[in-house]
Amino acid sequence: LLNKLTMTNFDKLSTEISMIEIKAPEQLKELVGIIFDKSLEEPHFAKMYAQLCSAIKEKLPAFDDEAVADPPPGAQPSKKTITFKRCLLNKCQEEFERADRYDEVTDTENDGLTPAQIAARTRNVRKRMLGNIKFIGELFAERILNEKIMHECVKRLLLSEDEDTIECLCKLMATIGKILDRPEAKHYMDYYFNQMRETSDKVCKNKGGNRLAFMLRDTIDLRFNKWVARRESEGPKTITEVRRQAASEGIVMGPIPPPRGGPMQDPRMMQNQRGGQGQQGNNMGPPGMQMQGRNMGGPQNYGQGGQQGGPNRGQPQDYGRGGPGGGPQGGPQGHNNNGGILPPPGQRGPGGPPGDYREQRNMGPPGQGQGQGQQQQRGGPGGPGGAGGPGGKAPPAVEEKPKATKDQMEKRIVSTLEEYVEIKELTEVTMTLTEMGSKECFPHVAFKCFEMSVEKPKHTAPLVKLLGDLVDAKTLSKKEVEGGSEEYLEILEDMIMDFPSAPRVAAQLVVGGLKSGLYSWAWLKSVGDKYWKESGYAGKFLGLVLKETVERLGVQEARASWSSSGVSLPDFGVTDEAKFIETNSLDKLMPLPQVRAKVAAMVAAGASDEELIAWIDSAVGRADVDRDVSRCIAGIVVRHACQEAGGAAGLAAANPEAELRADPTAVKLKEALEKRKVLLKTYMEKECDQAFALFEMQEISQELQHPPDLLANIFTILYDVEVVEEKACEDWRNPPDNRHHFLVAAREKFAPRENIDARKQCIKFFNWLDTAGE
Repeated sequence: LLNKLTMTNFDKLSTEISMIEIKAPEQLKELVGIIFDKSLEEPHFAKMYAQLCSAIKEKLPAFDDEAVADPPPGAQPSKKTITFKRCLLNKCQEEFERADRYDEVTDTENDGLTPAQIAARTRNVRKRMLGNIKFIGELFAERILNEKIMHECVKRLLLSEDEDTIECLCKLMATIGKILDRPEAKHYMDYYFNQMRETSDKVCKNKGGNRLAFMLRDTIDLRFNKWVARRESEGPKTITEVRRQAASEGIVMGPIPPPRGGPMQDPRMMQNQRGGQGQQGNNMGPPGMQMQGRNMGGPQNYGQGGQQGGPNRGQPQDYGRGGPGGGPQGGPQGHNNNGGILPPPGQRGPGGPPGDYREQRNMGPPGQGQGQGQQQQRGGPGGPGGAGGPGGKAPPAVEEKPKATKDQMEKRIVSTLEEYVEIKELTEVTMTLTEMGSKECFPHVAFKCFEMSVEKPKHTAPLVKLLGDLVDAKTLSKKEVEGGSEEYLEILEDMIMDFPSAPRVAAQLVVGGLKSGLYSWAWLKSVGDKYWKESGYAGKFLGLVLKETVERLGVQEARASWSSSGVSLPDFGVTDEAKFIETNSLDKLMPLPQVRAKVAAMVAAGASDEELIAWIDSAVGRADVDRDVSRCIAGIVVRHACQEAGGAAGLAAANPEAELRADPTAVKLKEALEKRKVLLKTYMEKECDQAFALFEMQEISQELQHPPDLLANIFTILYDVEVVEEKACEDWRNPPDNRHHFLVAAREKFAPRENIDARKQCIKFFNWLDTAGE
């Protein structure tokens, strides 16, 4: 199969190779070895073999390896999976490290070899060394090897000033330099090329070092010219690409050669076989000789005359019928001077450009001549579809363009995205996806956006915007975007080894999608349930997403997004919330655990309001204190005041017949709350925040099993010290449906009966409030 492999039949044969039945790791390693050795033997086709590896690496089976090391006592033996990619990487590494010993050939190894054999051995060693370097570079271009490996290869090659090593370095840089030379790695590339300049200066001083010096300088110039080579490197091409290149250079190519192994024929003889026949027979002779009514010098008689035979594609032995005018009359005038292969200028059919021999071949069976100037047009008299020719046939059906394979569509998506990040043209992407005609690969758009962003983080923002724009334009659906994103997140843990920054960049993409509405927190939870439940990675990735959310959206917007998500930390497998918040530095986003613990401790220790305010402002930030934090602070203060007023037992003994604020427990409660009015007023300025905090008072009363008039006294005291306003109390009693939906949600957290009991407990307060208002 490898001997037959060309770019023309690449898709077909690569599929056949991927379908080879492999039942053991040894067979997989043997397949890798065959492909690897073939690429080293034919370095000109290294790119094609690298593409083959990329095409089949995910389609071949994987095998569990045996324990790779003796585990410590009590530990499980570690295992690795044997995959095509892993075997290939090991093979490349072995060959690369073996290159260090190529120049250490000892006399013992050469014993018994003739000088010619030693020279042949040296050439073979050098060929493998250069072939391996070229193949490694092409594997990196196909994203099979990662960038870290490439940097290590370059560094090791820079350590030697050996002739072969320098040539390897130049070839590797010519292959991968454009990919490596990016802003993030500029300091590495500058160092490499400074070393290459120094090496160039050194080898110039050595005898015979000019070749290496020029090679190094050509590579340095290549980078200076932004990796645009003076001459395009030759590599394997399809027949179509070869013909297209020839046409661009003004070269007229002959007919398509027969398949490999088929007989070659003289084009003139092919013309003779397809030619017409005069009345006198079909004797064949040398080109240009007229024989009994036929001109053997050309494919047809284009001169004036009677009936004349013509080409008949597909039926070389069906010569048609000649006419009485096809003899001497047609011969001289039909003769051409171009070797008998092409018709004379000016007499070619309109079906193709001048000189298109294939177009002339495709003309139909001979028809009757028209006397002065025989018509050669398709569909005209005497041609296919015409009424004049007895041998006329209908034109062959136009073959439909074969449907693109999945791999071809995915490659087109990749090239389109690469173009988009450069020109930011949405129309081009939309047109490309529309022209595909199949939505089978649409999820691959989102997958490649993740992959490209991980490889080049600077593309993250434009690619997130692209996904949003494609969904808005209804080119992609949210389901397709989510599907492709899930496909990448599934392998995210495996990517960390090659790309340590992959989780952070993926989190940035997710945050961009959350902001634009592409994703939801519930979708992220479902991804964790599907792929990370056993490994526990869901909580780790959530921490990154929340951290990026704060950095990109700000604390207030991030907190609003999370609080309205409908999910919680335990949904992602987080058991220790305080540790999770501390580990991921999410104190600003989730300040409640810290605020609840610290403020409660400071209040119990008798800290002043000024001290409490200073700590809260430093830990949370005055502008970032939201209604949840203010409700938490109010709850801590009121709970501590209830303890000072007698606790659950003392409050339960209060006189239910007493007036508001008259019972001794109520007096103590008021004294405790008045001490904290500055603190409460600082963080409860808005009426909506005040109403929200009153639900915390309802919860406190419920915790204490509804002591007599406790809730009414709390409301009254907070109103007296001007912490809550009348409007806030009304909103607590009847949360408005048209605004502040969080108040409705807060009320719905209590059972209906609990809300009814709470309002009953506050009847005294609202009656007093109505009387005071009057």
